[in-house]
Amino acid sequence: MLTKFIAAAELKQQFAVFGNFYDRQITPKMSFSGRNLLEIIAHDICPLMPKDITAMLPCAIMVMMNPGSSRPLEAGSTSASLSHQADIDGDLVAAKPDTTQYQVMRVMHYMGWQHVRVINLSDIREAKSPLFIKKFHQLEADYNYDLHSIFAPKRTKELELALRRKPNAPILKGWGISDKLDLLIERAETALQLAAQNSGQIDRVFGVQKLDLTPIKYFHPLPTLQKRKNQWVENMVKQLKLAE
Repeated sequence: MLTKFIAAAELKQQFAVFGNFYDRQITPKMSFSGRNLLEIIAHDICPLMPKDITAMLPCAIMVMMNPGSSRPLEAGSTSASLSHQADIDGDLVAAKPDTTQYQVMRVMHYMGWQHVRVINLSDIREAKSPLFIKKFHQLEADYNYDLHSIFAPKRTKELELALRRKPNAPILKGWGISDKLDLLIERAETALQLAAQNSGQIDRVFGVQKLDLTPIKYFHPLPTLQKRKNQWVENMVKQLKLAE
């Protein structure tokens, strides 16, 4: 075994978490709370001003399903004005880590990484996967609204900025294996390929694949059983170490 379980309390001593949270009111009756960026960064290199983190180049990019239960540490006054705009104001604030983020931190610990940027197939903050899936399908089908995703065509420039990273830094994929995510996965894969072409680089992609599924599916970092949580970390670290 390359890894052993690291408790959350120990990880919090090593890493801090910051997120960019926002609200969108699509119609008077339809709104959602979102998060477009999450930065997991070692206390040793964390700048005094959280806004300065977005200009830093992370050691890896992690792409997951949606922000889940992620929330700011302090309640803010995020406005929810009626808006279909693509641009999202930048306002990184300290965030409360969730159990999925601790899985990413465990990989960071074993790889010696000090900074990972997390983006998602969708920005919608919803801890329960069935409710999240229902919400994004409703936004897309009933409101023709794809801007909940950083991979939407109108958010291309934002995505390219989010993907800026250290030379040879990998992209980790862990967006889950539900076929109800196919629309979002296909959109993300297309956008990532285009971003790589535009930057002239070849992405180094890693993830724990569920074989024989199309589009390609990668297991989420937080399966139900503790044994499988440990296996996900072990498999990710093994892949990354072999590629060094």
